[in-house]
Amino acid sequence: MSNQAMEDERISIIIPAWEEETVLHDTLNSIEGVDYRPDLIDVTIVAGGGKTIEIARSFCEKSGLNAQVLVQDDRSGKNQAILQGIRATDGQIIVLLDADTVVTKGWLEGLVKMLREGYDVVNGHQEPVVDNWVTRYELASNEMMLAKNGLVYLLGNSSIALRRESIAAKMEEYFDPRVYRGVDWMLTKKLRENGSRIGYAKDALVKTHIASTLNEFIVQHRRWDDACLPYEVGMYGYKGRLYYALMSCSLLATIIPGLWSIPALAVLCVYGLRRATDFRRTFGGIPRFSMIYTFQGFISWMALDLLMMMLSTISLLSYLVGASKSHKRFKGPRPVG
Repeated sequence: MSNQAMEDERISIIIPAWEEETVLHDTLNSIEGVDYRPDLIDVTIVAGGGKTIEIARSFCEKSGLNAQVLVQDDRSGKNQAILQGIRATDGQIIVLLDADTVVTKGWLEGLVKMLREGYDVVNGHQEPVVDNWVTRYELASNEMMLAKNGLVYLLGNSSIALRRESIAAKMEEYFDPRVYRGVDWMLTKKLRENGSRIGYAKDALVKTHIASTLNEFIVQHRRWDDACLPYEVGMYGYKGRLYYALMSCSLLATIIPGLWSIPALAVLCVYGLRRATDFRRTFGGIPRFSMIYTFQGFISWMALDLLMMMLSTISLLSYLVGASKSHKRFKGPRPVG
């Protein structure tokens, strides 16, 4: 494809929005401010629930962009909404955007630039609307994964750009409507299995709402665990989850008074050194004046690590005894209504 043909490619932005009336307005307004040729952009909001449809239609009536609203089937799930949007558009480039995300001027250009460099799929870069120790944990974990292996571990980060031709033949596989949770995780897995080249666009910045309290953190990770656990077990067996269980018990024994032991202390030291190495590799040297702040952040980071391990252990036990029901949604026909 010539450079001119690439520059003239149409872009279809698809926004699945279920009961997002509190945040959708800001998301849609931010799209109008992107630094990109408006004649090449079309926006499709697959809306449903509450006043979401009303807000989406109001935007389409006033927007200078080519925009449309599709009514989402009642609680049909994010993947079904994405499929609905893809089938109703014809852009050579498909951009999936979360409804609770505000984009920056250079966001779209950042995504498209990497697609033109030969990537099949490109992940955007997100920063939290709320900046605290919980949200920093999520962001730092993503940065570490990139620094350690140079790969995009989990597609998501609120915006994803794909070439239509790279997914056209397997849309139902990539966006399986039976999958209600762990959508980004499953998409990453399927794309990697099929040899797609995945890129990370640091310049494609968005601001988004992610878990910012302990309660939100727990709910989110339990939801992800319930969604992804059956597939992880199918691919890797129980080794990874049993490792998490061992680490959880060892760290817990180190922290709770009366459960001290030399093996548990050794596990904590090794774990702490590994995390410290990852931290330095990702963020470089730490200035002296920020050592106290960094230490406090590192301790809270390890606490969230421990919490996440415990949640993974709970998910594993629930799965083994059949108490976790959410994973069953992955099997059989998609519920109707």
